[in-house]
Amino acid sequence: MKIIMGNDDYLLDDDHPYALAILALAQRYAQDRSIETRVGSRGGTDIEMLWRFLTPRHRQLLYEIAKRPGISQSELETALGLDWKGLRGVHNGLARICEGLGYEKPIRVSGYKSSNRSYSMDPDVRQSITKLKL
Repeated sequence: MKIIMGNDDYLLDDDHPYALAILALAQRYAQDRSIETRVGSRGGTDIEMLWRFLTPRHRQLLYEIAKRPGISQSELETALGLDWKGLRGVHNGLARICEGLGYEKPIRVSGYKSSNRSYSMDPDVRQSITKLKL
């Protein structure tokens, strides 16, 4: 198998495990062109795929932040009906799910103290989440 990437050429034996894996990925991509394959992409496809693995509580967390970017911790606790411990549990659970699946966590947190902490997300992520159903 010959792989050309930019100005670099790579040669693999056709029966090498890497060559077989690349072939399987290429065939899968050819079957469904809607699959997003860019490494590091956080566009709609990644969010839609992540959405499948989330509990309703995780989805609600993301949805509330998408609706009101820059939402304060106290506002988020009220919207979710949680105290700070519950919010921390849901947020940490989301982080573990993202890490386990190899996705970038869609939430940005700023502020060290709970009184000045706020939650937001990138515009492309917000747009993707607002299109999904809870």
